[in-house]
Amino acid sequence: MQTSVRTSFSKLLRRKVVSPQTLVSKERHLSILSIHRRQGCNSVVIEPTKFVHSQPGSSKRCVCSSPPLTSRRGHFDDGSQILSAELLPEKENVMVKMINQGKHLPGSNTDVENQQFPFVWLRDNCQCPKCFHSEAFSRTLQMLDFDINCRPTSLKVSEDKTSITLHWQDGHESTFKADWLSERAFTPRARAARLVDYRGNRILWDARDFKRMNGDDSDNSWRFSYSDIMSKDSSLLAWLEYLQTMGIAMVVGSEPTNGQLRRLADRAAFVRRTHYGELFSVRAKNEPSNVAYTSEKLQIHTDLPYYEYKPGVNMLQCLVQWKGTGGENHLVDSYAVAELMRHEHPNEYNILSTTLVDWTDIGQEPEGVEEDIEANVSQRERRAFHSIYRAPVICEDHEGYIVRVNFSQPQRDSHFCVKLSQVSSWYSAFNVFIQLLHSPRYSVTYKLKEGEILTFDNLRICHGRGGYGTDAGMSESLERHVKGAYMDWDEVRSRIRTLRKKIRLEDELKVS
Repeated sequence: MQTSVRTSFSKLLRRKVVSPQTLVSKERHLSILSIHRRQGCNSVVIEPTKFVHSQPGSSKRCVCSSPPLTSRRGHFDDGSQILSAELLPEKENVMVKMINQGKHLPGSNTDVENQQFPFVWLRDNCQCPKCFHSEAFSRTLQMLDFDINCRPTSLKVSEDKTSITLHWQDGHESTFKADWLSERAFTPRARAARLVDYRGNRILWDARDFKRMNGDDSDNSWRFSYSDIMSKDSSLLAWLEYLQTMGIAMVVGSEPTNGQLRRLADRAAFVRRTHYGELFSVRAKNEPSNVAYTSEKLQIHTDLPYYEYKPGVNMLQCLVQWKGTGGENHLVDSYAVAELMRHEHPNEYNILSTTLVDWTDIGQEPEGVEEDIEANVSQRERRAFHSIYRAPVICEDHEGYIVRVNFSQPQRDSHFCVKLSQVSSWYSAFNVFIQLLHSPRYSVTYKLKEGEILTFDNLRICHGRGGYGTDAGMSESLERHVKGAYMDWDEVRSRIRTLRKKIRLEDELKVS
């Protein structure tokens, strides 16, 4: 299923509500349980699997996967009631009609929605203690003993009309709450809502969007207080959700000292260690193991493309900033560029999303974990590394949804294991991508201030640095020092989900 929702970028920055669009897809015939229900939550966010970037000159600057960043996900615990239910054994279906307090179903043009469930899925997902461990949230039904052809013999609606009970041919009994079923429906709306929870929201941006976001007249929505994040769960959630949606967020107000970055990472998830250590210092060094550890211009890139499971979140804290010209950060939303290529240069997009490229990193780093206090680094033994990973520049999942961009000129290996006939066409496609990444339409600059922490999606945002210093070398008073750390998206998204649940429960307790 492919769909898109267009909205004004400035409205999104002000976090105005955007009504979700109705999703449409082709459904295959299934043996199913069908449910009609009316759902009354305030909003249901939707997640497209494909984006269409705005054209030059368009007033609609951005493609959005959801309503506002602070809107709550719709959940189905608001008292749905079943009007009727019946078995349709000739179609292997159960038809259920439900209503929810007479409220309109968000994301639908009608007040009633068909929800259909296969018999085999229902039996497999029985919630009774014999089949499901409620404390571990784990299915315990033994698959070897599971009859995939088992059928219900009867159906009963509860007296309060909020659940149904199925009696099966093997004598087993399964009860399902109406809201539980609705959350897991196979309808386009329910599947789209689930993808939001899985992938998160996404908003693409370009240079004009970034200027609005960071301009003097903006609401500074991309800036988040370090102290608030460390003390308030709501602020922590707001930062992580924005980071997930926009791919970039600025944390301000930290002390430009060692220890602050680790505290932030531990508050959100935990630091991901690589062969550069847990925390690493981006500064000009003698015998650098990476071109980032020089004062020269650093081309835009994504970090660690040579890792199969590369860290998803990059955090760079400015401890000391270069006072002269240079040292600014260069930033590009590579997903926005890739989506433009998908629609305006489809042949080149196809080449970059299907051709495997060798990415590599070779060097040595001091043994042991680099802690916040750097001591005796020169005295440590150095461990050699040689990392290789093969992946396209643009990586998609099986639904065509972009999940990762690999781009690093220094880390692209000279080995290129493709057919001879593919080389020239790949370079031509790669050149289109490079030109767009560096174009004024997409490329932006921002010079970090001491104490600021730039956080961004390392799977998505290309970043670089302007050269600084002189050929004569660096002086201590003019040094530039940025502390870096990584986190994994798996852990960050887990944190987002648990925070949402915690805050929602706290709000419900306040209301009650």
